[in-house]
Amino acid sequence: MSPNIFAKPDGGSARSARPRLTNAIMADRAAVAAAEIATLRQKLAAAEARIREIEDKDNVLKPLRERMAAFNCEIAKWWSGS
Repeated sequence: MSPNIFAKPDGGSARSARPRLTNAIMADRAAVAAAEIATLRQKLAAAEARIREIEDKDNVLKPLRERMAAFNCEIAKWWSGS
């Protein structure tokens, strides 16, 4: 495509420039859509990383939570006199 989409290489009317203008607009829309998709992929990757980080923290604390739950059960048994 010519860098100057309004140039009339065939010496025709402005109507002959319309298809070139349409092609330029569609190419621009495709580029914008591709950039938006790339941005959304980056955001998704960041969100997945944050979720993995949270899951890792939960897994680190899981043994402590289990010990606390067992301790609470023992206290409840002792308190009830069983």
